[in-house]
Amino acid sequence: MTEEKPSNINTEYCLVNPKISENNKNPLILFCDEQKYNANSLKSLLRRYHINVDPAYCLFDAVDKLENNFEYKLVISDIDLPDGKGLDVVSKIRKVYEGPLYLISILECDDQELKGKLLEAGANKVYFGDIGKTIDSIIEEIQKLFNSQDNSK
Repeated sequence: MTEEKPSNINTEYCLVNPKISENNKNPLILFCDEQKYNANSLKSLLRRYHINVDPAYCLFDAVDKLENNFEYKLVISDIDLPDGKGLDVVSKIRKVYEGPLYLISILECDDQELKGKLLEAGANKVYFGDIGKTIDSIIEEIQKLFNSQDNSK
């Protein structure tokens, strides 16, 4: 049995009051990361903002969830999952999901060539660093995404 490390997501400090439009309360986000502590921390943090997070710990689990639920609005995915690497993650997600979907990929290192390939394969945004270092930017992106969807209705 592997020991779980504490999350690297600082749940004490994040955007104080991100404004998510009333029409987009409780959106469903799929978060793909093999680290359960990251998923649990993100789920706890985003619950404060009325955002529901459904964790997937491997590519197989993410694909299964996407094939069976077309209510997801956003996928946030670590690019290195136990059963899928790099472009496989983005390509498979884009292939199986039939609804409109915003896809954020997280890369541990600053690899501009891979970033370009991920964007070409269907990622909407790519962040460098671990989830703990990018969480504020991701919350800002969620805020922009859900507020722009509301304005387009």
